[in-house]
Amino acid sequence: EWINFESNPSHSEFHQGDNTGLFNKKGYLYANAEDKDLTFVGTVSSSLNNTLTESYTYDTNSTAPFNGWKLIGNPFACNGYVTYSEDATFYKMNAAGNGFEAYENGVVLAPGEGAFMKVTKSGNIIYSSEVPENPASSVGAVKIPFLPLKGLVANQDAASYKLSADGSRLSGLAADYAGHEMKVEFIRDFSKGVASTVCLPFSMTDVTGGTLYEFVDVTYNNVDGWVATMQDANIAAKPTVADKPYLFMPSKNGSVAFRGNIDIVPSSFAAGETTASHTGGDAGNWTFHGTYDNITWDSSMGVFYGFAAKSADSVNPGDFVKATNGASVPPYRCYLTYNGTSLRAQMRSLRASSEPQIPSNIKVKLLDNNGTVTAVGWIDTDSGDVTIDRWYDMNGHELDGAPMGNGMFIHNGKAVLIDNVER
Repeated sequence: EWINFESNPSHSEFHQGDNTGLFNKKGYLYANAEDKDLTFVGTVSSSLNNTLTESYTYDTNSTAPFNGWKLIGNPFACNGYVTYSEDATFYKMNAAGNGFEAYENGVVLAPGEGAFMKVTKSGNIIYSSEVPENPASSVGAVKIPFLPLKGLVANQDAASYKLSADGSRLSGLAADYAGHEMKVEFIRDFSKGVASTVCLPFSMTDVTGGTLYEFVDVTYNNVDGWVATMQDANIAAKPTVADKPYLFMPSKNGSVAFRGNIDIVPSSFAAGETTASHTGGDAGNWTFHGTYDNITWDSSMGVFYGFAAKSADSVNPGDFVKATNGASVPPYRCYLTYNGTSLRAQMRSLRASSEPQIPSNIKVKLLDNNGTVTAVGWIDTDSGDVTIDRWYDMNGHELDGAPMGNGMFIHNGKAVLIDNVER
């Protein structure tokens, strides 16, 4: 049957057509369970140097999800070009019929072809039978946020909304799809064994290519100094939390795709944070933050630690390193801050002979689901990465070099059994 996806008067849903006929300039979506030839009968509009105009009223007081959407159609027997007197985005089904392509401020339609139009202001729709020499080209594949119709979710297999590394597309996701369910994808390159921080606006139940870790706390001891503990998030048992900061340890070189679902896209996004869970002398004063913006640090913003990828001066790869003015953190990554005043008191209880200042470097310890140490490293304010390339015992204490005896040790982020050292 014919389904007319023009918005109903309340703009709250798209509604079914009444089968009374097809109307000039309107678009329609047709679906059938089997191949079928269709016959269209009517009066053909003139296609020679013809221009038709239709007014459209945008309801500025409506907060309904489909306000500003309209399904239009080519009224001519030749290729037509449709524009709008204000800014508009047009969405046309691709050649395979399994997704949509977006066009900014203009779209070419074949005879009998329709397209969705999304606007935010009232204006005029202009239908022209003459296609310009340089018409608008596609800006990429998109998902149209249809509401369910008769128990079916339209376009449910369409490509996910892809976030960009610079964070620029996140605002577009909120602006275009607020109130709707969306599949979202973020792709980033990693090097095997080089950990990095990650914070994403969607939850996940699986990640192929590495392990996600949650922030536990920051503690101090006389052997290791300051240590930030991260534990396996165990996302096979529980999904990740949207907007929560994590540490990611890749198990392969190359691109890793993080994919998830947002049940209801918010009107804006805000990255979250996790505060240290321990109850020691400095409880609650260490916080692991995510960010969706590029942050450039200055001294007025407090004590900030980024994650180190490589050695530099006294910095070891895998440390959280205290940042200096001008240090930056890219979107979808994380940083650690100290926001308390009890650090010296905690230090005095451990080392009465001295009172070290807030540490420059903080070691990172990774735990599995059972609390066993699986890797230890140190944090690069430039890249937010960590390389783990040292020997440690199973308690996370660093060795001077390769083990001198047999047993279980940690090397390059993995537990290693040594059983060939002569006694």
